Amino acid sequence: MMKRLRRRLRRGVAYSWHASRLWYGLNGLRIDGPSEDEIWYFAYGANMHDSAFRGRRRMRSKEWRAGRILGYRLRFNLDGRPIGMAAPANISADAQSEVWGVLYELTRRNLVRLDATEDVPGPRYRHLWTDAEDIDGRALKVVTYIAEGKEKDGNPSLRYIKLLREGARAHGLPQHWVSFLESVRPARASDSLCPQSDLRALSAGVEDPKAIGFRRISINDLDWRPSPLPNADAWRAGELDLPAGAFNCNARPGFGSARLVHAVRTQHIGEDSDRVVALESDEGGRFG
Repeated sequence: MMKRLRRRLRRGVAYSWHASRLWYGLNGLRIDGPSEDEIWYFAYGANMHDSAFRGRRRMRSKEWRAGRILGYRLRFNLDGRPIGMAAPANISADAQSEVWGVLYELTRRNLVRLDATEDVPGPRYRHLWTDAEDIDGRALKVVTYIAEGKEKDGNPSLRYIKLLREGARAHGLPQHWVSFLESVRPARASDSLCPQSDLRALSAGVEDPKAIGFRRISINDLDWRPSPLPNADAWRAGELDLPAGAFNCNARPGFGSARLVHAVRTQHIGEDSDRVVALESDEGGRFG
């Protein structure tokens, strides 16, 4: 409950420049410069995809360019949801590597609003100001996100890595980077921390052959969605497609028990700590 209230407060604060400066100060950070100053933000993860950056996060940029940062390596070493079956993108220092992504020109005010969707300031991502260059070799000063990840990389979900691949192609990133993203192996059910017997035991009893899988969506995200749920892949696309009729062991509508639900053509089910479940076709409806 406290986490949910904190997120709502954070998103409300993001729409006030003065309140945001105070919020960052309380978290030991500073916001420098006027709110309408233009800066460059470097996206290397799901924000390369328009459905995430423009759709889910409601960002608008004056200009975008393909670009890269040197001295860093793309990692998938953060815990996603369900744990063990998803790994969001991150970067870490590596003098011999580079990371390609999309450069967006934003105002500082919009960066603060983007921060709110990334839970910055928060326990995971933080700002990294560094040098970059666009695809034509022009130097830029950029801000991006970095986190303290695990030593060992995991595997991103299939939906998540597809966002990276499609975003890279749409924004004209070099073919060698697209090929690299194509080579990243997505998570599989066998990667789960839960044994397959647990997945079968938590079957919801769904028999609709058109059901293609389940999906976890935080109820906090449903509260302020500007559009129907199909865009949810761009916001919390950190999960694996599971066989129809099977719940992941982390998805527990009750205390370890499953509930019957009506299967739909494109079926995604998710729950948060409040144990609220939503179906994709329900367009915001909730099943408790």
